[in-house]
Amino acid sequence: MNQLEQNANSAIDDQIDLVELFKVFWAHKLMIVVITAMFTVGSVIYAMSLPNIYTAEVTLAPVSSDGNSFAGGLGALGGLASLAGISTSSGGDVPVNIAVIKSRQFIMEFIKENNLLPILFAEKWDSTNNKWLVEDEKQVPSLLKGYEKFSQGVLKITEVKKNGLIVVTIEWFDPKISAKWANLLVNKANAFLKQKAIDEASQSISYLKDQISNTNEVGIQELLYKLIEKELQTTKLANVRKDYAFKVLDPALEPEQKSKPKRKLLVIFGGILGVMANMLLIFIRHFLKSNDDNSAEG
Repeated sequence: MNQLEQNANSAIDDQIDLVELFKVFWAHKLMIVVITAMFTVGSVIYAMSLPNIYTAEVTLAPVSSDGNSFAGGLGALGGLASLAGISTSSGGDVPVNIAVIKSRQFIMEFIKENNLLPILFAEKWDSTNNKWLVEDEKQVPSLLKGYEKFSQGVLKITEVKKNGLIVVTIEWFDPKISAKWANLLVNKANAFLKQKAIDEASQSISYLKDQISNTNEVGIQELLYKLIEKELQTTKLANVRKDYAFKVLDPALEPEQKSKPKRKLLVIFGGILGVMANMLLIFIRHFLKSNDDNSAEG
């Protein structure tokens, strides 16, 4: 019976506390309305100050490679090729190719070839006189700075695990530029990886020819000649294949609607934040006042 009474008294106390808390908030309703309105207006001003960002995407499929079947057919030759640092894949490894696209060398070349620094750092560029608005030449944005801004805030590459497709995303303030950069980047990637494969094949051929001249073993020479034949096939394939590493399934189109910022969500979040800040402030003030009153009574 005592336990039931204690539970009943506890429930009554909780109900009284909630009623008292509601009365406190109601007494400060004008303050809540005013501060919430201030937060909301501030959120509107902040949201409207943000520039529109447009997202362009290119969907790619990795070019299928016949390297595994080739290496399997060669048997010991495949192991020899690996020891010599020679790839047995015609299109390259997908994670490696993606890493190449994200690399400093590739992105810096892309920025330089397309003269993107004045666009990436438009706030420092005088488009009328075609010069940088800096007092010191050391303040001119470098290709490395361009790489950092491009890789961290403009370019995003996503590999879809369930189907193996790759999505290249470009986010920029101009919809035309975002679509243009996305398509140019993919074209550059295929050309870059193609030339890289040709250069590596040429180096491999030179290396293999040196190895042939340094051995008298007929069996090893035959294996090396087969490797040279494979590298020649790689070079031939690279020269005739336009989409060397990535096949474009869906090129980037100029986006018609912005992707960021989500202004409505920002305003709603600002209003909710204002209400929560109000309630917390009122609760703290009420708590401190109650403690002062209890101290005075004591």
